[in-house]
Formats: sequence, structure tokens, C-alpha cells
Amino acid sequence: MLVNIPEIIQPSVNNAGYGLTDRPVYIEEFEDGSGFAFNTENPSGVKYLEKWAFDIYKDLVYDKTAIAAMDTSTNSLYADFVKHGLINIISPIPKTGSNNKRTFTVWFHIANACNLSCSYCYIPKLMKAVDIKFMDKHFMDSETIEKATKGLFDFCIENQFSHLQIKFAGGEPTLNVQRINETCETAKALSVKYNVPVSFTILTNGVFIDDAIFETFTKYKFGVSISIDGDKDRHNEIRFTIPRSRVSDTDAAVKREGSWETIDSNIDALISLGIKPYILTTVTDKNYKYLLELVKYTISKKMAFRFSLIRDKSSHKKENLENELLSALTKVYDWLGENMPADMPIEHYAKFAEWNLMAKKQSVCGTCKNTMAIDQEGKVASCQMRMDKSFGNVNNENLSSIFNKITTADDNKYLVNTNAKSGDCSVCYWKFTCAGGCPEHTRIVMGTANSPSPWCHLYQGLLPVYFRSIARQIKRSVEVGLNSNLKN
Repeated sequence: MLVNIPEIIQPSVNNAGYGLTDRPVYIEEFEDGSGFAFNTENPSGVKYLEKWAFDIYKDLVYDKTAIAAMDTSTNSLYADFVKHGLINIISPIPKTGSNNKRTFTVWFHIANACNLSCSYCYIPKLMKAVDIKFMDKHFMDSETIEKATKGLFDFCIENQFSHLQIKFAGGEPTLNVQRINETCETAKALSVKYNVPVSFTILTNGVFIDDAIFETFTKYKFGVSISIDGDKDRHNEIRFTIPRSRVSDTDAAVKREGSWETIDSNIDALISLGIKPYILTTVTDKNYKYLLELVKYTISKKMAFRFSLIRDKSSHKKENLENELLSALTKVYDWLGENMPADMPIEHYAKFAEWNLMAKKQSVCGTCKNTMAIDQEGKVASCQMRMDKSFGNVNNENLSSIFNKITTADDNKYLVNTNAKSGDCSVCYWKFTCAGGCPEHTRIVMGTANSPSPWCHLYQGLLPVYFRSIARQIKRSVEVGLNSNLKN
């Protein structure tokens, strides 16, 4: 229950000509008079204020002249208000998100085959539920691995990137551990030669066929993300294997087997090795009613998770589905605010989409700026969602030249220069937090990235819920003496 209607404080100017806020600040008051605030222009996290501090803050933001009397040199609370961007008495130094990091990330699609067959998978032209006996032809060969990896280090040197991150994906990359090892060995050697550090992550369905993958993860210090779809029953309905006893690809003797038990066992094995998997869940019309059970499962194993909305062409059009998803997600995050352990901060352990409340985001991801994708044949795309649109091939072209074609393509201009965007996204209060949702999904549905996401209504409705859940968690920790009044 809230005492007042949540609101956004509009920018105002005091008699000294300074803005009270850089941009509207979202504030809410809890039933006990405490509350929280979030600066939407220069995000630095949700700030919880105990009642005495929240009363002072409200007086300041509602009184256009009160700020003139502020003395931050003697009042530490006023100084904290300014430090955390809740009140602005000088022109702020703009904060930037991850786009300024000199890390280059490549989606390394070492396989175009998967042992599962998820209906909503957005990877173009992916070979699903392929029998392991016939998978070799769908994997990147050794020559392409060598050329692609060397090309990536040349690219980093030529474009002054100081770190390379290789994200193995597919398909299901763990179906060929040998190819992963080849890539890592090649990359580690080139890292020393070029003096460019390299790190490895992997996006996997968690259904490991070859136990040797555990040694690979440990040896190369992998970050591991595993896709799970809701509770056990929903997951098994969506993510299943098809064991086959057959002679050819056309043999129809097939059956489905759920993958939950295998994944759960593999997660425990990873945790025992000191590798804490990161759980990725796509929210669909089939699992949204059962997300809380998955949340409880991840918490029990101290794992972080992220929810993302389905990225297809039609789900957002289903009658009332967006409202139903919003209602279900609201219940989940309300529950998290009241129950998430204090040592598992929601903004780190219970993420939604690509939101980052600690930094100003001009765009959701690094596509067309510091990210590209390479498929099993060496073809280069701007994003793994666009593997069907190649801009060149590492086997016969320089990666810098290929990337230049990506960044100068007319239909990528809104991804390269987000300031070129116009319309609703450019004036939205949440534009530096939401950042518009997945641009490739928007382009697939709307025909252009210069448009609000198909899930825009849900994003706008869920953001305040997300803020509130974080503030509720901080409030609980403050009440037992585990936190200060302002979350740093």
C-alpha cells in the first residue's frame, strides 16, 4: 500500500537559476513515510530514504526556493542528495553505460545445430533437434576458427579495443567441445602475442553431451549462462530432447524427453567446481504464470537470473497478453521485494531485460558499436538475431572492412547513432533506463529500429515495479541494520 500516487518530479529552477533535477526524478512514498527516488536522466541506482530523510527530500523538491539555502559543505544529507543525483545544483557530468568500454564482444556461433527444438528460438536458419550423429557438418571447421580468431585480434588492434570477449553460442556450442578448445587455445596464444586480454563466456541450453566441457569451463575460466524456461513442467514442455534410434535423418522413430533433470544435475556440477551459472529465461505465453517457482529455484542455489520477453513477430499482438505478462511479472517482483535475501541484490540477481539502473544507457546493447556475430561458415552479421544477413566472411575479408560495412549500412543508422532516433522513444522518461528494448526485435516487428519496442507498454508499467522491489529489499536490510539510508 502506498500513501500517495507515485509521481515523477518535473525539472524546476530555483532563484539562482539551477535545476533541482537534471531530468524528472521518479519518487514513491511507502506506508511508513519512508520512500525512494530514482534519477531518470543520470541513473545511479534506486535510492531508499528513511522517513526523516524522505521528508527533507520532499520539502526540497517541492519548494523551488528551498535549494538556494542548501549548504552541502555542512549538511551531509544534502551532499548525499547531490552525490546520488537526486538534486542537482551544478551541471552534472553525464554518465555513460558500457558503450564506452574498450571491450569488443563477438557472438561466436561455432555451431548451427541444436539438440533441442525451442519453438520461440530467434536464431535464423538454425538446425533444430539434430541427431548428434549428423552434427559435424553444422560446426565451424578448424581453418575458419583460426582465421576468425586471428581476425578478431587484428580488429582489436586496428580499432584500439583493449579487451576481447568471445561468447560461444549457436545452436548448442557444447555439442563439440573440441572446437571450443581449439578456439580457446588459439585465442590464448594470440592474446599473448597481441597483448590483448581475452575472456570466454558461453550461452548454452545446459544439456551437456560431453562431460569434458566441465574441464574446458574450468581451464579457461568461462562465464556460463544457461537457458531455463520456468518451472520444471513448463521447461520440459518447451525444452526437450528427441533421442533417436535410427539409420538416417528421415527415420520417424522419435520421442520427446524433458531436459530439466539433466540441466539441474549439470548446474550442481558447475557449482561444485566454483562456477555459478547465470540463468536466462524467455518469458512467453506458456510460462509466465509459473515464473515464481523458477525464481525460488535460482535463489535456493544463489544463482542470478534475467527475464527477457519473447522476441517474435506475433506474441505482442495476442489479445490481452501484454497486460497478463505485466501482471504476472509485477507479482514476481513484488514477491522479490519482500523476500529476496539481503545478500542477493535484486538489481544484480533478478534482472529484467537489459536494464541497468546504475548507468545512463544510450542503447540496449553494443550491436553496430562494439559487438558483432560470426557464424559457423565465417559469415559476419551485426547481431546473432541477424545471422541471415551477412556483411562479409572472415575467410576472405578483413574484419575492420566488414565492420565498416555494418556501421555504414543505412538500416543500422539508428543503432550506430542513437541520437538520430525520433518519436516516442526520444522523449520518454525511461529512455536512459529502458533504452528502447531489443532493437533487432523492434526492427523485425516494426520494420525500423526507430520505433518503440513492441513491448513498450509492459516496459513502462514494469519499471516502477522494479524500482519498488529494489527499494523494498533495501528497506528491509536498513531495518535490520545492514544498510545506510542511501544505497551506494
